[in-house]
Amino acid sequence: AALIWLTQHQGSDGSWGAAKDVCPAGSACDDTTRSDSLLVGISGLVTVGYLARGVSDTPAPSEDPERREWEKRFSAALTKGIDFLVARQAEDGTWEQGHMYSQAIATMALVEASVYTARKDLGPRIEKSINFMARSQSTGGGWDYYGCGEHKGDPKRNDTSIVAWACMALASADEAGFQVPDAVFAGIVRHLHTVTQPASQDVGYTGQGSGETRTCRAIGLLCRLFLGYDPQAGPVRRQAKALLAEALPVDMYFWYHGSMGMF
Repeated sequence: AALIWLTQHQGSDGSWGAAKDVCPAGSACDDTTRSDSLLVGISGLVTVGYLARGVSDTPAPSEDPERREWEKRFSAALTKGIDFLVARQAEDGTWEQGHMYSQAIATMALVEASVYTARKDLGPRIEKSINFMARSQSTGGGWDYYGCGEHKGDPKRNDTSIVAWACMALASADEAGFQVPDAVFAGIVRHLHTVTQPASQDVGYTGQGSGETRTCRAIGLLCRLFLGYDPQAGPVRRQAKALLAEALPVDMYFWYHGSMGMF
């Protein structure tokens, strides 16, 4: 049902976003916040959703004519989504002038697509993005909002939220056989150590005690698992125990990172 909704809301250029003109006639979509910004990041997330469902560039067979038709549409939507991400990548490997949320999410989407589809043209683009992300890592092991361009990021700022997406993208790339410098992963570990309070296992946004520490704790748990920590390791067990002990907040960041980390 989710993929049907997403397929119905894909833009003609293969993107997904918040533009009202992509909504089907008569839909009940909320139009209170409409913007064409961050199309790459949103489209990357949606692309990952199709791939997670098992959609590929070859439609899944089905004896049900309606289901068979939707599988064809899912496959076509996925292909268009990948093509959009490819078309929007700059020659230097960046997306959206090096906007790090978009960069990491688009990279993750192309890595997953390179594994689960027959696309052989994605490798060089993924490698360029990995190189850019490695160059853009802050001195503390994290990342700022931008890595280059007119909005060049602060080399001393370390954003735990961005670290989550970068860690997932780079760990997935490494798992898929792409070369990610060991120093990049060592930097992420260094950042997590810096922003984590040993006693409470609270994880800060840009430093210990800053931002929504509960959501950042979920990020800390998830990143450590992506980095290969043993699930029985002390920091992982303490963070998981702390997450289970608290009521669930109405916070989609927490639900996303916390659910994946606990899984």
